[in-house]
Amino acid sequence: GGEVPGSIIGEILAAGREMLRHPIETLPHARETVEKLAGSYHLVLITKGDLFDQERKLAQSGMGDLFDAVEIVSDKSAATYARIFSRHGDGPQKSMMVGNSLKSDVVP
Repeated sequence: GGEVPGSIIGEILAAGREMLRHPIETLPHARETVEKLAGSYHLVLITKGDLFDQERKLAQSGMGDLFDAVEIVSDKSAATYARIFSRHGDGPQKSMMVGNSLKSDVVP
């Protein structure tokens, strides 16, 4: 009926605060790999989500300085990638995407 007890809202807020306190853990060898690529390639990090949360995670990872640019987007689509690849490089035909999601990183 659209009514939620205050105790439930409190639990949701507590879970959110706990998630924000959780340390950022990168995938094994991610830092070393990005460091090696950064010396030879123009690297652009494209991530989707809440602007402040993504900025926080990138800052906590300590990897922000390894990228030439960071794009935080609300939608990962072919048009989004084409626009970003054109802005930061020679367009999608001369770009390569590496990601962990078939749906949002590879298919578009």
